[in-house]
Amino acid sequence: MQKRPVGRNKGVSRAEENIAVGNKWTMLSDEQKRPFFERAELERLEYEKLVEAYRKTDAYKQFKEKKEALIKERRRMSRRRKINGETNSDDEAEDVVAATQSDGIPIFSSQFLEYNKAQEMALKKLRQRSSSLEEENRLLKENITRLKANIAARKREQHAETDHTQELLRTKEKWASVITGALNGVLISGAPPVSKNIVAYMERLNYLVMEDPQHPVLVKVRAAVSGANFL
Repeated sequence: MQKRPVGRNKGVSRAEENIAVGNKWTMLSDEQKRPFFERAELERLEYEKLVEAYRKTDAYKQFKEKKEALIKERRRMSRRRKINGETNSDDEAEDVVAATQSDGIPIFSSQFLEYNKAQEMALKKLRQRSSSLEEENRLLKENITRLKANIAARKREQHAETDHTQELLRTKEKWASVITGALNGVLISGAPPVSKNIVAYMERLNYLVMEDPQHPVLVKVRAAVSGANFL
């Protein structure tokens, strides 16, 4: 809460000064008055928060206890004076009224100032913690962004690999179909080439080429291949 500057013109009474200030205030437009109203409202809200927080402190509890004790003592003394026919002094009467009717809080007491200082320190630490959390949140968002980019890249690579694998499978199936069609009448180990045994069939055929190039089966294979259409 900001403190308003206090100052008086020398040679000018308080009443005259108040009248001058009042005249200047009445000359202001609503738009010119608005900042003062807004500031007053902000300070009122801040004051109410401080008072509400102070009411929950041990200092306020002690103050209430002292005030109640003072009220009881003043009333006791007042009753005794009445019994003795004495009259309270003006100061004592004012003390009784103030103690009885006032629910004020010693805002400028050392307890309140210490409490307010502690609250400001706590708020400062809270702001520092908030700033630290914001930085951690920023770094976390950056990491999440990088992670999402890496995941997207891996998905693209996976899709490309899947497409490549499928293309290889289609090529394999195509050549298997061509080979089984061309070599349908050529038996190896008593079996013709089919899709289920095409790999084993070709391995056996390759073995014959390496071991016995003139094997009768190879003669049939050459004849079948020469007349096959591989386009």
